[in-house]
Amino acid sequence: MRRRTALTALGSLVGAVAGCSTRLPPSARTPGSAASTDTPTADARTAGAVPTLDELPCPPAAVNPETAVCPAGRDDAPLVVRTNRRTVALAEAESVRFVLVNGTGEGLRFNPNDPDVYRYTGDGYDRLDRRASGTGVTTVPPDGTHSWHLTDLPQFDRLAPGTFLFAASVPTAGATDTDWVTCLSPFRLTAERG
Repeated sequence: MRRRTALTALGSLVGAVAGCSTRLPPSARTPGSAASTDTPTADARTAGAVPTLDELPCPPAAVNPETAVCPAGRDDAPLVVRTNRRTVALAEAESVRFVLVNGTGEGLRFNPNDPDVYRYTGDGYDRLDRRASGTGVTTVPPDGTHSWHLTDLPQFDRLAPGTFLFAASVPTAGATDTDWVTCLSPFRLTAERG
């Protein structure tokens, strides 16, 4: 009995030290959040075909599926990231914006300077290293938004034509503590203007 109590306490401590738990608060939970896998659809596996942006596997293996808000099935999600241009030539990347939409009913305070970018490899995703990252804090009010320009991301100098997921991790208030939710938005860069 003491061992079970000790293991429970240790599990709670590890979750607290990690800064997030695997539980999504009710305000951020969506049916599509946990249903996604990192396995391409049957169509995407045929003859090296690249899946459409709507068929991309989500989330990347590095992102907990229980705390991910993936593009598919997120129409009713209160916290999402959307993009204004899903496919664009690399030469026109300055026109791409990602917008976090906060429909949770609570203010969200986070560092906006450290989003992640994942490159789709056909087998899964590689997270692009950041050459630089900033510190800072912003608060997105209820029904408010925060936006990023693709060319301002710390990973921008590492981008080449390909398929990607933009990922913003945002803390949301849970019942007793703070949970982190990762909102993902797909985009594709092409070599030539369309």
